Amino acid sequence: MITPKEKFEYIEEIKKSKFIVRLKSVQSVDEAITFINEVKEPLARHNCWAYKVGNEYRFSDDGEPSGTAGKPIYTSIDNLFFDHVVVVTTRYFGGIKLGAGGLIRAYGGTAATALKNAKSKEIEYLAKIKIDSPFDFLNKVHLCIKKYKINKVSEFFNEYGCSFEILISRDLIEEFKKELQNLTRGHVVVKNLQ
Repeated sequence: MITPKEKFEYIEEIKKSKFIVRLKSVQSVDEAITFINEVKEPLARHNCWAYKVGNEYRFSDDGEPSGTAGKPIYTSIDNLFFDHVVVVTTRYFGGIKLGAGGLIRAYGGTAATALKNAKSKEIEYLAKIKIDSPFDFLNKVHLCIKKYKINKVSEFFNEYGCSFEILISRDLIEEFKKELQNLTRGHVVVKNLQ
């Protein structure tokens, strides 16, 4: 699955109607909704949208005939293997009716073109892991975290040592655990949280 590297905008005129497609990568549904509200244009006749964040997705026709705008946008997202993305297509009506088939082609087509032209990147799926380490091995744990360029979410000290929560690529979990166990001679406890 892929996601856009950065915000992207694409404009196309179809039978005198102006379609403005704006998209970006998002980490949550709330972030998708915030983007929709930021970019929709109140003077436009329609601001149709779709988002997909993991297993959560929604779309809106925003006044266009049912199934002619939001769903074609979402279908483009899905067919092009995008995830963690929101796409908003603003339409300024140009005076020529497109009909249901024309709207489906216009919304789906402009969304697909925008997604294809946006710079994209592979999505790295992360897992959250908890590490409990005695004080004697904290340096080795820190070195291992640094070596794998892991994002530390939290670090809590207690009477036994330190507990870390980290985010790590799912592809690296087993390798990281094995190296950490070797470095600390099995003195740390590693648990998957998600």
